[in-house]
Amino acid sequence: MNSAISERTAELHSTRRTVLRGIGAAAAAACGLGAAGGAAAASDRTSYSIRTGTEEETDVYVTEGAASGPTVLVVGGLHGNEACGYRAAERIKDWRIDAGTLVVLPRANVPAIEAGHRPWGTWDLNRHFPAGERPKSRLAQAIWDDVVVEHDPDFVWDLHSSRGIHSEDEGVGQAVFPTRAGDARDQAADVRAFLNDEYVPASMPTYAFTGSSSVDGTADMLKHKIGADRDTPSIIFETVYNGLSMARQVAWTSAAVWRHLRNYGLITRPERTITVTGRGETARYEFAVDGAVTSSAAGGAEINAYDGIDGGVVTGRTTNQSDSFRFTGNVVDFDADAPVDVTVDGDAVEAGSVGADVLTIDGGGSTAYYEFAVDGDVEKSTAHGATRNGYDAIADDGTVTGRTTNEPDSYRLSGPVLDFEADGDVAVSLNGDRIEPAFLGVSTITIDGGGATAHYEFTVDGDVEKSTAHGATRNGYDAIADDGTVTGRTTNEPDSYAFTGVVESVSVDGSATVYADGEAVDLR
Repeated sequence: MNSAISERTAELHSTRRTVLRGIGAAAAAACGLGAAGGAAAASDRTSYSIRTGTEEETDVYVTEGAASGPTVLVVGGLHGNEACGYRAAERIKDWRIDAGTLVVLPRANVPAIEAGHRPWGTWDLNRHFPAGERPKSRLAQAIWDDVVVEHDPDFVWDLHSSRGIHSEDEGVGQAVFPTRAGDARDQAADVRAFLNDEYVPASMPTYAFTGSSSVDGTADMLKHKIGADRDTPSIIFETVYNGLSMARQVAWTSAAVWRHLRNYGLITRPERTITVTGRGETARYEFAVDGAVTSSAAGGAEINAYDGIDGGVVTGRTTNQSDSFRFTGNVVDFDADAPVDVTVDGDAVEAGSVGADVLTIDGGGSTAYYEFAVDGDVEKSTAHGATRNGYDAIADDGTVTGRTTNEPDSYRLSGPVLDFEADGDVAVSLNGDRIEPAFLGVSTITIDGGGATAHYEFTVDGDVEKSTAHGATRNGYDAIADDGTVTGRTTNEPDSYAFTGVVESVSVDGSATVYADGEAVDLR
């Protein structure tokens, strides 16, 4: 990789920076506010250690989504010679979730991992969890007390790998083994179907995922104890380490957990896809996302050892083949040291504009005509189920006009939206997240009770602060939460706020008038 790309990687690693999306960007400087990116509030990640001060000391990572939701625990590395499990867990711990809690213990058995052995000494850690009894070793007790009991997960994943194919009696690999507690069997069936349909190539039928369940508590395994003692659904996930590259093992394991987190509501933002294809000359590429990311086999893409994921930063190499990745949020940056073809959500885009925003307008069954202007480049897109038709037009000056009824219209933008109007009730989304179109291209929102008390609430995906614009006052009835949610009360004097990003929702329980940059708006 060339020096420019390497320097950018270092910057992305050190700052985990995001970029201010085009909507409202010009207002940021005027308001003195910082940049903000991502449609959902950032995940909050902490970590702690168990067995501190011993050779078994290891870290636990806890990520909290912005919204409430279930808790999922992912454990890797109970067996030291099964590298796929702990390598996949190391990736998963860095995912940014949208709701609930993700607890990851990537390297459960550090001495065994460092030795590269299944057991450590003479004992197998995953035979130290008898049902109805205390775990057999201090490490097993720490995992049980300080991780399982402490976080009381709603679902548990135990990541492993095996010598050979289950059906060939060489091991138990390529299998998803659920408990009988809760919905574990349903989740296992869904994950198996997902992987077999979207990841296992048709040319490798013997690598199709199988699996069965056994009575919880019949073996001294972590999964069995969780199911028997806590009635909590759990899965042991196995890939094969003979005959499969480590890249495929990690990608398939990560994809299984990805699918489950979407099913369980921890990853809620729209799933997106980026594909990078070489043009015959070897190209090294790099990009970052402000959400979660994992490898994909979409469109026949290859999964190989040249591709790496570290947090939200992806690096790879391609010559003629395609590399594909599932992600949430936005592409923050993209760089390549040779020509490549790039598609995002099925749209071909220039490599230099990969991080462009996508604006989607949906009539929801009612015909609506709309018009907006963009300070930058704009092009039609098929992202988020949109279609191309003759009702939509883009003028040379960046003005867009169109009509939507049952099928949404999408546009890829390289700059801020300056104005937006529609003659009907339309749903407008930015990168798949619903926004209030009345506030596109503006920098202040004002709520005026006009003499009647009204309570209000709105959410901004960027920065927001109280303002005295348009005759507003500051008082103790108004509050701004860390996630960008603003609540307040107004009667005779208006309340104003300066913001960056976009307004995602506004609600008012009285007859107050809402203004965007001083102009009254109809929130319908």
